[in-house]
Amino acid sequence: MIVTILGSGSAYGAPQAGNYFGQTDRSEPKNYRTRSSVLFDFGDCNFLIDAGPDFRTQLNTNNVSKIDAVLFTHAHADHINGLPDIQRLASNQKHPIDLFCSKETFEGIKLCYFYMFNNNNQERGLESLRWHVFENGDNIEFNGHVLATTGLVHRNMLSTAVRYKNFLFATDFEEIPEMSVPLFKNLDCILMETNNGFNTTRRGNGHNDFYAALNIRDRLNIKKFVLTHLNIDVDYCRDGKKLPENFELAYDGMKFDVDE
Repeated sequence: MIVTILGSGSAYGAPQAGNYFGQTDRSEPKNYRTRSSVLFDFGDCNFLIDAGPDFRTQLNTNNVSKIDAVLFTHAHADHINGLPDIQRLASNQKHPIDLFCSKETFEGIKLCYFYMFNNNNQERGLESLRWHVFENGDNIEFNGHVLATTGLVHRNMLSTAVRYKNFLFATDFEEIPEMSVPLFKNLDCILMETNNGFNTTRRGNGHNDFYAALNIRDRLNIKKFVLTHLNIDVDYCRDGKKLPENFELAYDGMKFDVDE
């Protein structure tokens, strides 16, 4: 499986509105980050996780013309605001798109995009969206590929983490509940958010920092970390040099292989 980081940024991207770069070097291309989105290329299908407000640009920039399935981790804007573009993509590619999300996330999506669930809405592409709603903790299957899920607390909601074989993606969480620990153990690679970087003053905001990632490594025997969902205080070069072996900062367009 090939993993592509379509977007490595936090909720407001980098730079933020007003061309605000925070603590990052604006001359470093890898500090320009769109909102979080990850593509799993299984060879026989493209499985996307999250589609935020930059979704259309991300697909076009990475020359992705076909999406077969999407999983939404939770219903915050930076993870679901690409839904109308998914609808239009389904029409343009003349191929249905299967959409997966937890029951809680589905209720949030329906609140945000109520008009898409109106029976009188005849806009093209809606008929090609096939929703699959699950409980966090269920396995989901698409084209014979099985992904295990678990719910992680993100402020006042649950964010869905997914594991495929010995690879796991987890975003927008601060702690791993005991019931989710088995899913995190003995991974070859984890792609996880470290929104807060080396800044520990933001703990309690529903996100992780680099120190939390180090703690997870020591507790759960994980071989490799790719760190994503990075805010404007995380500089690719400056902070990347501080990381230990087998830790790497994600950047937009990054690709890596996951052994199957």
